[in-house]
Amino acid sequence: KCEKCQKHGDVHIATPTELNSLATPWSFYRWGMNILGPFKMAPGQLKYLIVAIDYCTKWIKQKHWPA
Repeated sequence: KCEKCQKHGDVHIATPTELNSLATPWSFYRWGMNILGPFKMAPGQLKYLIVAIDYCTKWIKQKHWPA
């Protein structure tokens, strides 16, 4: 099935064998982002952690964030 059909079709009635994996076209095309916290206050008033992940390369970047 095409990418649109896989994303927006009736997945609840489809069997897993009818679906195809969706490939990421190129590096840094699609990102995942998470904000974690609040944690106990760290030196420098840091309380949160932001994590970004590139879906294609699995490259990870994180940054501590103040309260």
